[in-house]
Amino acid sequence: MITQRGSDAPRDASGDDDLAAATARPQALRRIGNALARLRRDHVDRRLRAARFRAGIEPARSPKLFCIAMQRTGTTSLGRFCADQLGLVVCEFDRAIANGWPRLWLADEEARIFASPDFRTAEVFVDDPWWYPRAYERLAFRFPEALFVLVTRDEDAWFRSLMAHSGGRSPGHTDVHAAVYGRAAEFEALVARAGSRRSVNWQGLPLAGHESHYKTRYRRHAEDARAWFAKNAPGRLLDVQLDDPVKFAALARRLGFPEGDYRDVHVNAIAGSDQTRDQV
Repeated sequence: MITQRGSDAPRDASGDDDLAAATARPQALRRIGNALARLRRDHVDRRLRAARFRAGIEPARSPKLFCIAMQRTGTTSLGRFCADQLGLVVCEFDRAIANGWPRLWLADEEARIFASPDFRTAEVFVDDPWWYPRAYERLAFRFPEALFVLVTRDEDAWFRSLMAHSGGRSPGHTDVHAAVYGRAAEFEALVARAGSRRSVNWQGLPLAGHESHYKTRYRRHAEDARAWFAKNAPGRLLDVQLDDPVKFAALARRLGFPEGDYRDVHVNAIAGSDQTRDQV
């Protein structure tokens, strides 16, 4: 029996909730399916490019674009934009880790990075190790045709995002984090107390109580990069704000792509943080 409700009768929202839940489930499954398909496609594409490069079929790609923005500033989103909307070959965090690039860079063995197929066949580079302190200087001299992009955000929001990422601990491997953020002495003291490097080499340092230190490093990274490019490589740095909705359109124009309806991209958002277009 169907009962017709009057316009002023109280409404049972349970039916609406059930409908919303039923609609949300397929949407979530589609998103998961699309993400898995992207991972499989990217994995196959990388293996094919590497095999073709070794066989002398796939050319080394130049010029290159390096994102020198620090972590938690939308670097994953930038890479996804370049891949999905510009059709460029992007090298992201997973390839850097698989190739051991962060430690190679810190050991001054960048020649091994530059010789690898993943590096030579990619066009855009985001995440580690390209944002490490003054890495842009070596990159700019080594690749005189390369362009660079710096993405910045409010430093308070940046530090909140960094804190939220790993529960108030240093993200990732502690030795790399300590080297990049100027806390190597603290890390070595931690190792000495623990009696083992391995036991403290994952998210081993607290961020709380060091807010001023991190904000200073963050601020100086951007200031030093702007000053260096202005003096040594004018015109090669695109400086954008994370909360600018047309930042990717500006990047497309700078790379020589035509005007178009480019969409903003938000990846790896952390709930509760401001302007959460962040990168691990």
